[in-house]
Amino acid sequence: MRAIILFSLLLLTICAAPAPVGAQEQQTITCPACKEPNQATNNFCTSCGKKMRVESDGPKEKTPFFYRAPARLLSIPTAAVLEEMAIGLTLGNSFGQEERRSFLGNVALGIGNVAELELNTGGLVGNIISATTRMSTWGLKVLILSEKENQPALAVGLRSSNDWDNSSFDGATLQRTSPDYFREGLRYLDYELRMTTLSVIMSRSVSKQLIGHGSVGYADLRYRNLRTQVVDSEIRYEPTPQRSNQLHFTGGISYAVNPRTKVLAEIQTIPFFDFDVRNHQLFLNRMYVGAAGVRYALNRAITLDSGVRYQSNFVGLADMQVRVALNGVFVLPF
Repeated sequence: MRAIILFSLLLLTICAAPAPVGAQEQQTITCPACKEPNQATNNFCTSCGKKMRVESDGPKEKTPFFYRAPARLLSIPTAAVLEEMAIGLTLGNSFGQEERRSFLGNVALGIGNVAELELNTGGLVGNIISATTRMSTWGLKVLILSEKENQPALAVGLRSSNDWDNSSFDGATLQRTSPDYFREGLRYLDYELRMTTLSVIMSRSVSKQLIGHGSVGYADLRYRNLRTQVVDSEIRYEPTPQRSNQLHFTGGISYAVNPRTKVLAEIQTIPFFDFDVRNHQLFLNRMYVGAAGVRYALNRAITLDSGVRYQSNFVGLADMQVRVALNGVFVLPF
């Protein structure tokens, strides 16, 4: 916790530093007494010594506040991508598919204003056990069409674990995290898992404040080297890779309350493996996850997300989770 606070304060300090301002042209004004030109910064006329009075041109228009935000809602992607050479960091909890195994959640890099490369360091929730599975994933999102008057923004995203990740659960873990399977006799489960998802993502402005987002994705999940044990029987081993496919959907909105604050809401489906104890087989199932919250801009580079998260396998309202995440988007100076 101390490391998170110190790192956050460091980011705030870096981003709060004023940007260098280029040299401006020297402005001149006319002395009201001798009509000689003087620099606008002069308090007295250099010719006659008369005190200068600078007439105001009226109230200056305030520069609109803007900030850089990650190219997603609370967890689901939007069709936008980070600007060129921008680095995005997410610290804290996730609102979506992953459970954080460390304070660093996502690292993203904008490429040429048309693509975004992402590394997610979270653990996959989508397995039969309540405990999370360690599965870091790489993602690439490419902007295909920018939004126009009669055209929504469109992007294509590919996300993959790239390699096999192992999930292993002994009897004590099963009894603690999945008592239903333990009562059915499951005493040991071990398998290797990998997944790849290809998605089409769309974003469309409904009004000046309201934007809608959605996507449809095709998930390819595979497992191999399945080892299972029921009660006191021998461990069964099935090395043959198995494959399952599934369609998934996301939908969400963002509403700008003021220049610094947005209300975000989203829902998505995620895949997870279930287990048939009698036949010693894994099979693919689907889970629904919803989240709603607020994004507040602390400055032009750092935003704070706070909200609640709920998923379809929760029992009731008491299982609802409160999540907080800190986002930073910084443009590299080269």
